[in-house]
Amino acid sequence: MGELEKYCQNCALLTMSDSSPTQMRCGAKYYAKPPSHRVAEKMSSYKVVQPTHSCVKWQQHSPSVLRDKFH
Repeated sequence: MGELEKYCQNCALLTMSDSSPTQMRCGAKYYAKPPSHRVAEKMSSYKVVQPTHSCVKWQQHSPSVLRDKFH
């Protein structure tokens, strides 16, 4: 498997959203908090992102046994 482009569509922080025109929102604000402190906000509070945009917060997905099987 080759290296992924650092685009929003490949970011571990991506959150899918039916309320976004691109179906994608940035979850960096949500994932920045420790798991025990995460509370989901209205989807409109998360930034709409474009599939081929990128930013300095981009993160690669953690390796997973099941990831390659289902993605």
